[in-house]
Amino acid sequence: MRKICNIIFLIIYIAIVLSIPAQASKESGTLKAKIIDAEGFPLPGAFVYLSSKSLIGFHTYITTDTGLVRFKSLPPGHYTIMVEMPGFKTVSIEDIIISVGKTVNFTITLEMSTVEEEITKKAISPTLDIESAKNSSTIDNNIIRHIPFPRDLSFLIKGGPGIVTRSDLYSEYFSTHGASVRTNSFFQDGFNITDPVDGTPVIPLDIDVTEEIELETGAHPAENTADDGGYINIVTRIGSNSYSGEALVYFTDKGLSQSLIGNDEIGDRYTSIPNIDKRLIDSSFLLSGPILKDIIWFFGNIGFTHQSQETSFVPWSDPMGITQENFDWNNRTWQGFLKLNGTFTPKIRASASFSFSNRYQGTNESPAAFKIAEEATRVLDHDKNLMATGIMRYTFNQNSFVDIKAGYLHRKIPLYLNENGLENPQYIDTLTEYQWGSASLNEHSEHKRFQVGVHFTHFQDSFIWGNHEFKAGAEYEFNFSEFATWKYDNLLVEYFNSSPYYYGITNSPETGNNVGKGRIRFYLASLLPEGLIASDDIRRLGAYIENSATFGRRLTLYLGLRFDRSYARQLSINKSASGNTLSQTIGEEMIEPDIGINPFGDYYVPEWNNLLIWNSLSPRAGLTLDISGNGKTLIKASYASYPEYLRIYHTNQLNPIFPLNSHRFFWYDENMDGLVDIDDTFELYPDDYRIYDRSVYINRIDPDLSPPAVNELIIGIHQELFKDFSLRINYIRKKKDNIMKTVPYSYDDDKEWYWLEDDTEGWWVPFSTTIPGVDEYPNTNVTVYFPSIYAPDRFDRLTNVPQLVQQYSAWEFILNKRMSHNWQLFASLVYSKARGNTGLGFASSSVYPGIAFSPNYFTNRTKDSLLDFDRPFVLKVLGTYRFPLGISASLFYSYMSGTPWIRSVTIVPPSEWAAENNVFPEEALILLEDSETNRFDPIHNVDFRIEKDFNIGGSAKLGAFIDIYNLLGTKYQILAPNDGGYWFPDKEDSAEGTRLLSPDYQNTIYCQGARIFKFCIRFSF
Repeated sequence: MRKICNIIFLIIYIAIVLSIPAQASKESGTLKAKIIDAEGFPLPGAFVYLSSKSLIGFHTYITTDTGLVRFKSLPPGHYTIMVEMPGFKTVSIEDIIISVGKTVNFTITLEMSTVEEEITKKAISPTLDIESAKNSSTIDNNIIRHIPFPRDLSFLIKGGPGIVTRSDLYSEYFSTHGASVRTNSFFQDGFNITDPVDGTPVIPLDIDVTEEIELETGAHPAENTADDGGYINIVTRIGSNSYSGEALVYFTDKGLSQSLIGNDEIGDRYTSIPNIDKRLIDSSFLLSGPILKDIIWFFGNIGFTHQSQETSFVPWSDPMGITQENFDWNNRTWQGFLKLNGTFTPKIRASASFSFSNRYQGTNESPAAFKIAEEATRVLDHDKNLMATGIMRYTFNQNSFVDIKAGYLHRKIPLYLNENGLENPQYIDTLTEYQWGSASLNEHSEHKRFQVGVHFTHFQDSFIWGNHEFKAGAEYEFNFSEFATWKYDNLLVEYFNSSPYYYGITNSPETGNNVGKGRIRFYLASLLPEGLIASDDIRRLGAYIENSATFGRRLTLYLGLRFDRSYARQLSINKSASGNTLSQTIGEEMIEPDIGINPFGDYYVPEWNNLLIWNSLSPRAGLTLDISGNGKTLIKASYASYPEYLRIYHTNQLNPIFPLNSHRFFWYDENMDGLVDIDDTFELYPDDYRIYDRSVYINRIDPDLSPPAVNELIIGIHQELFKDFSLRINYIRKKKDNIMKTVPYSYDDDKEWYWLEDDTEGWWVPFSTTIPGVDEYPNTNVTVYFPSIYAPDRFDRLTNVPQLVQQYSAWEFILNKRMSHNWQLFASLVYSKARGNTGLGFASSSVYPGIAFSPNYFTNRTKDSLLDFDRPFVLKVLGTYRFPLGISASLFYSYMSGTPWIRSVTIVPPSEWAAENNVFPEEALILLEDSETNRFDPIHNVDFRIEKDFNIGGSAKLGAFIDIYNLLGTKYQILAPNDGGYWFPDKEDSAEGTRLLSPDYQNTIYCQGARIFKFCIRFSF
């Protein structure tokens, strides 16, 4: 049905739009005006001049018969417009505020005069955009400069409306109005800076180079390459015709911080007191000015940050008796930025930018990862990022212009094992979740993105009863990822409750002796750094057309259509032998005889061209109605269908030799020494090793696979309450279906078998049991499903899963008061519901195994279940007040409802029952209740800043401010409420057995509660 609607939409659209078009720069705003005489008639032939400190030179326009004036692609700033015409008084209007992504509309009346006379007026800049239907907010320079946030724009962005995080505002990933954290797109001056693999910004979001941020959370126009998540466009600063600069230092240390939670409040076994900086020094230097006045300007910045913290790790002794001590986390980052803007002729304007960063972290894992011992961490050994962009605009005439854009990103991410774990296996206790011995693997990855586009814009007045802005463009994008792994010992041992014998003591199938039975893995990783390098690339060709038509300056209709065609490819791999010789031996003796390939030995994987070709069509429509006729009361509505963009994370794990892949084995410790060695006995897990046969693994993609899609509807009323102050109320509804996941697939039967209603021929065997109650939790009856020994060996396939869905609805209230009369306010309240049966977080939004991989996944997960990022009530308030004597005070307040949590347990079937029913002895995780039952406590916090500027002569200023984080001393702890753990029933339909509760149960696993003071001194001229 959706495809039919898209085709109908396309036919209608082509019938309406008969023009060649393009795109205004996404890093800018627009000014439109209508020049009329005292009787309201349009004045053709009027000369209009636009000037600003943000412009090189000035822009001109001559009105046509309609009297209309348009200035596109204006950098954010304050502008002056002057209109002159023979026989009329010259009018000059000052202090017009232009913001990124917004259109400002004016009506300018000229009075007749027989003598030369000029009238100068102060502008009352509208707060509402009467033309665009997109749902966006502007974070301007006043908010960026004053609101108390860590000096990283990602934190400030999370203060925007509609954005929630899983734990708190300092979480790395965020969801935008019920969208997956993977679907946010980050742009800098209109260039995509999103990492093609993990979805985070490639280039650090530097607060010092930023002029404004447009936070677009819905109703994305067709020109924007956006999923249904946030479209975050960061506009960088430009130079000026005079030299200026700034130097600042932002710092704190342990003596300026106070933990409000003591060890006596959280106990001495789990996480430590809240993380605070032992030391933070963040320095930045800015310089801007002309290279050639009125021709070329420059803006440059260089910064250095050094930060160290105590981690949350609490010393403990591992099962080998070795005491794992506490350790510090540290970070050192260099970054720089240079931007050039030039006007070479009245028809040609250009800009170029260059940026780099270099980050070193002695411990890459989060300081809050309190269960990871230092020897199991990795070093981020200089994460290097480079970006270069260029834009050229050629103006044909005052109604037509073309933009040509090109950009290149390159990121290198080396993650190396801690020196204490270089030659160790990795150990993970599946019950306690402690990790020691070593981290997984040495990794080195490179991510690249090249993008080029041509965009054309044309204005056509008095056409089909309205004034039209036609746009069209074409883009090419190339994304590349190279991923290498290696390790001396590629063994991972899964402990259980501090024992290496995951399954306890049992009879060896080889000797018949009573021995310890465990579970181990071997990573495919090579012994040598160059021995396993997987490379993936995605090429995307995109094109769009759109028309924004205004009728009578009251009604604007928008129609847009976007088409993208993506090609995914995997390059060939020459894999050398894995590190641990035991893995090579197991592969040679147990796997190679069946398939002719040893995955732990030398192996060649040929290139896989066009493994996935993805075509997506995205129609978008919008309406804006100016009810009052004065731009102060608007109704807006929009509809969009967003197909999910093909990204490298969709395809890289389809490679049979994906560098992080591993195989699991049963291990029988014949000599009972607790070590995995050549004299022990091993059994294969039921993996289908034909995955290494090219004729088989190309079937890992459903030939009927199609892009998931989100349908979005937004209806809103926007009201300008008084000068510089507006209220926006929006209703938002979204639904995502056609969701992709990898599911169990029988290659021989050409059948997926994750769902009970499919004909699975007894491949899933039901088992009923009663989970004993704990504390206030009652006994719970459940039915769990285990795979039969007759079920196919595990082979996963990427397909659309019709049983999965995500739904979101929200009421959004936004108050925005621009800085004027010494105060500013940016506040949002969102009341929402996020429902469905597949989560929005980084792991749960993955397409790979774990989601919808068995019937057990759907127990207590329905299409109406609450999602992991569901926070029904979110309030954010950002504000500043300027006192006399150059003193300002600012605050940021946030309140977020707690996220839902669900009881769960892992069930291990009785061995006798498993044997009698031909069940493979594999444990199964199952939810014990629906998602409506429990929520974590809400989070609220106040951060505060007070600052003072001193004039020290001429244009020079010395400023200082103090940030106080957690002003009111809020404390927040999560005592693990889920009894979780394992259940070992003695028999079916019984509450008898052994219950091992989660070691985290009723212990503090996370705490937040420190009052932190940070100081800044800055000098500017």
